[in-house]
Amino acid sequence: MAKDIFDRLSAGRPQQAERAHEQPRRGDDRKTFLVDILMNGPAPTNLVYQRGTARGFTKKQIWSAREKMKIVAFKETGKHGGRWF
Repeated sequence: MAKDIFDRLSAGRPQQAERAHEQPRRGDDRKTFLVDILMNGPAPTNLVYQRGTARGFTKKQIWSAREKMKIVAFKETGKHGGRWF
């Protein structure tokens, strides 16, 4: 029998141990990947995409995670056809 909403509210929040089996939030693995690869400073965009693809991420997923984390991409100046970092 389903519990009444008031019974559930009076029971309070579930304990943290009960939530341990929950899946991590979507995108956490992509964010962790970006933090790991950019830990030592800027990296060429092609390298980030290659390593991300090897881990099963699409370019769009990596780009979206970068936008959400407010990571700034910049282009190499002083060279014709400079690389993106």
